[in-house]
Amino acid sequence: MFGTIKTLALFTTSSILIFVLMALAIHRFSVMEQDISGALKMAQTGLLFPVYAILGAICGLAYGAAASAKRKADLLEEGIHKIAGPLMEAAIGITPADGREIGVGALKRSLDMLASGALKNRRGWFGPFSIPGALAGLFLGSMLRIIRRAAIGEFLDAMEKSGRNTVSVKDVEAFARKRLVASAVSVFKGRLNLIQYACYLAGLIFSIPAILALLM
Repeated sequence: MFGTIKTLALFTTSSILIFVLMALAIHRFSVMEQDISGALKMAQTGLLFPVYAILGAICGLAYGAAASAKRKADLLEEGIHKIAGPLMEAAIGITPADGREIGVGALKRSLDMLASGALKNRRGWFGPFSIPGALAGLFLGSMLRIIRRAAIGEFLDAMEKSGRNTVSVKDVEAFARKRLVASAVSVFKGRLNLIQYACYLAGLIFSIPAILALLM
C-alpha cells in the first residue's frame, strides 16, 4: 500500500515539475515577449501555470496508477478473481447440474442480469483498506464489463459460432477456471497501457507550445 502511494507521489510530482517547466518556457519566451500590457501578461501568467500544473497532476496520477497496477499483477488477478468468482458461481448455479444443458441465449441474459446487479453492489467487494481495492477501486466498473465481455464474447459467442446453441455446467466450469481470469487480466492490462499512452500523448501535445516558444 505504501509502495503504491510512493509511486503515485513520485509520478505526480515529476509530472507536475515537467509541466511547470513547460509553462515556464512558454511564459519566458512567449508571454513576456508579447507587445501587450502588463495586466494582460499577468492574466496570461495567472492562467498558464495553474492549468499546466493541474494537467501535470492529472497525467502523473493516471500514469502512476496504471504503472502501479501493472506491477501488482498478482493483486490485480486477486481483485478480478474476487469479482469474477461470484458471477461465475452464479452462472454455474443457473446451469443444470444433472447433465442437461442450458441455451446460450438464456445464459447470456442471466449473465447480463448478474453483472448489472454486481455493478450496483460493487462497493462491498473490497474492504476500505484492502490493497486490491486500492489498486482497482477506480476501475471496478470497467473490470466488470471486461469480465462480462470475456464470458460472453470469448465463451458464449464462440459456442454459437461453432454451431452449439446450448452449454453444460462442465463447459461453464472449465471456462471459469481456465480462461476467464487470464482473459480479463489481459484485456485490463491493455487498458492500462492505453491510459499510459494517453498520458504520453497529452504531454506531447502540451509540450508543443513550449517547443515553439523556445524556437521563436
